[in-house]
Amino acid sequence: MDEAGTSATIVDYADWWEEEAVRSWGPRDLWAEVTAACTWYELQGRPHITRFGLTVDGAGQYAWLDEPRGLVGS
Repeated sequence: MDEAGTSATIVDYADWWEEEAVRSWGPRDLWAEVTAACTWYELQGRPHITRFGLTVDGAGQYAWLDEPRGLVGS
């Protein structure tokens, strides 16, 4: 479920590849977001957790890989 409570996805992990294993509701496709994040992680070579950082400032919060300019999700 997203923070706004407007979207949700339920996944039957035992059979995730089956057509009916993923059910989503709401304006956001949370399953697509999860699979995009997993794909990005794999394409980056499955980086170790120690390579990630987080910057929080007056403009917001930003996750990064290796250096603050290497924003995650960019």
